[in-house]
Amino acid sequence: MGHENADVDAVASAYALSRFLSCDFGFPGDVSREGRALLRYLDTPYELNPSVNGRDVVVVDTGMRDMLGEVEIEEASTVVVIDHHTSEPDIKGYHFIFPVSSTSEIVHDVLVKAGYDMDEKIRISLALGIVTDTAGLQVADADTLRKVAGLLGNRVVADILEIIRYEEDVSERIARLKALRKGEIYRLGDFLVAVVEAGSFEGSVAKVLVQAGADVGIAYTESSELDRISIRLSRRAVRMGFSGEELLSGLQPFGARCGGHPGAAGCRLPPGRARNASKYLVDLIVRALRERGLQFDVRQY
Repeated sequence: MGHENADVDAVASAYALSRFLSCDFGFPGDVSREGRALLRYLDTPYELNPSVNGRDVVVVDTGMRDMLGEVEIEEASTVVVIDHHTSEPDIKGYHFIFPVSSTSEIVHDVLVKAGYDMDEKIRISLALGIVTDTAGLQVADADTLRKVAGLLGNRVVADILEIIRYEEDVSERIARLKALRKGEIYRLGDFLVAVVEAGSFEGSVAKVLVQAGADVGIAYTESSELDRISIRLSRRAVRMGFSGEELLSGLQPFGARCGGHPGAAGCRLPPGRARNASKYLVDLIVRALRERGLQFDVRQY
């Protein structure tokens, strides 16, 4: 079982392990758009919000209870967590945490060491999990690249990325364009942070903020049921040591449930908290830059 809003890495690792273990696989809540595209390619049954009462469960790509939504993981018979995030897991069970690029890479190693014969769907899904979690292989080391090469065979990365590509509908395109004409820009020396109320498609909006020139793009949506925040970081910000996942972990006082990676992360909060939480993220970035010895005045536009 993967996590809420399962990304490609969660889908790929859950699918590959389910094939290896001859068991069911599924996800709490919804699956991301790219994750759903991968599931269409795999064309195999899966469960949403599965009942785990009395079942043995392998949780992949997260060790955080909050990322399992309404699934009552405490009712499972046995729980094993396999993850590559370095945050301390709070799911009770057996933990196997490896600081590598993706959970798909861990699953790849398990299957290789077991001598399991991976078919094309397993190989392509694991390759996609690794590629997407390494920002298109930009942060992949030599060992990870060798694994991807072995999984691809005669395919190329551009070909398999077509599997998870989706056509943006007009409402998403409008949300991205509107982001460029509203919001707040914070200049912290030569470091730029952009914050905008997105209304929808927070991840896509945060991404366009970075593409437009921000070092950190923060997009949030407030609603009567659940608030959401997405954060995207430029390669420069990541090289400076910033991590979207670590920044969002500072939102625990706001009741946030967060997850992600250095370059991209997201969280969900109780209603009416996203605006203040987003401004608090700016304060965290200001503090982190000053701790690095940088001196600047905060300018807001």
